[in-house]
Amino acid sequence: MNAHSLTGFEVENLEFRPNGRAILSDLNASFNCGRIYGIIGPNGAGKSTLMKLLARHLRPTAGKVRFAGDDANGWNGRAFAREVAYLPQSLPTAEHQTVRELVALGRYPWHGPFRKLSTEDRNAVDTALDETGSREHENRLVGTLSGGERQRAWIAMVLAQARHFLLLDEPTSALDLAHQARILALLRDIVDRRGIGVALIVHDLNIAAQFCDRILALRDGRLIASDAPSQIMTPKVLTDLYDIPMEVFAHPADGRPVGYIAS
Repeated sequence: MNAHSLTGFEVENLEFRPNGRAILSDLNASFNCGRIYGIIGPNGAGKSTLMKLLARHLRPTAGKVRFAGDDANGWNGRAFAREVAYLPQSLPTAEHQTVRELVALGRYPWHGPFRKLSTEDRNAVDTALDETGSREHENRLVGTLSGGERQRAWIAMVLAQARHFLLLDEPTSALDLAHQARILALLRDIVDRRGIGVALIVHDLNIAAQFCDRILALRDGRLIASDAPSQIMTPKVLTDLYDIPMEVFAHPADGRPVGYIAS
């Protein structure tokens, strides 16, 4: 199956209401392979909940999540994990594993708990290490890495796992501005070369506008806008989204929109 020809996620009338409290309401969206989708919005908007619903860590109260045209919750667990990988905001401990051992964990859906890594598995690990610039650290313990190096290793792990889609919950939250940009540039390069899809939660709306193909803006559990960055990065949309006066100017180098809080 070619990633470019694969339909990604489709979300139809999605709702999540645990104990009757609406966290997501009447959400419709699509996420195709070959694109990066940035999910933005204030705290409590429902961004992580949406990500968990796509990853099947939660089941919707109402509506549908489809992947490749089928009900996502109808997929066999291992088959789904071979197509889609989810990287949560709070990562499990891996301090005493080497980078190569961590990345190799991504091959679990392919070989199961008792088989050794095959040649195909080792090749997938090597490719993921090379694509993320993690090869030079492959024998280092994860606990000795810098924040940016560690995040690259985790991204390599999900790349070794999934053929068609990555779901990343705030993959740049603990990084400085330069490393945030480098991680997004890395993902941009991988998407362009592999044709996979990426949906990620990001708080820096200007970085999202620079690297994402489409931005989804959530507030109070509702999708208030979903469009190309140039259509999202307007004073009206940003002011409505963050409930604070926002303005936008054209970047002097390339003309892309840059948002800021109005004084």
